[in-house]
Amino acid sequence: MEIFKKIDRGIYVFTNALGIVAGIMMALLTGFVFAEVLCRYVFKSPIVVTTEMTNILFPWIVSLSAISIAKDNGNTALVFIKEKFRGTFRHVAEIAVHMVMLYFSVFMAVASFNLSSSLSKEIMVLTGISKALVYGSMFVGFVGITIVVGFNLFKYIIFDMAKMGGERE
Repeated sequence: MEIFKKIDRGIYVFTNALGIVAGIMMALLTGFVFAEVLCRYVFKSPIVVTTEMTNILFPWIVSLSAISIAKDNGNTALVFIKEKFRGTFRHVAEIAVHMVMLYFSVFMAVASFNLSSSLSKEIMVLTGISKALVYGSMFVGFVGITIVVGFNLFKYIIFDMAKMGGERE
């Protein structure tokens, strides 16, 4: 029981740290785009590297943020589905939603790893950074989502269903 609390706390701290990193990246992205607009329209001299920096930062922002969203079961469409049910059907819906998310995230982690691996020799022209870094963000994001959703499913089955065990239809 104590180990689950430590794991839960660790995931909470880790996902919050990822949220902070995503926030910093978002600030950097905003700065790059603002500087680009300023230079392009005021000084008539665009910053060429901004497009590549946007291509690098934006997928990482989305991927890291998705892990935090998955941790909090923040997918509103899926939450909406399971809240339509009560009792046993709600448990079934909750587990089914987690299983679908788990299947999808594992499938996408494998696919994004393969994509990233196949692009490892492709280099961005201006920054010299491999495109594997950009597409690697999806792999990191989906691995993180898989871990978080898997733990949430396990936690739901072990603890939350027991608490709601007396609930009837």
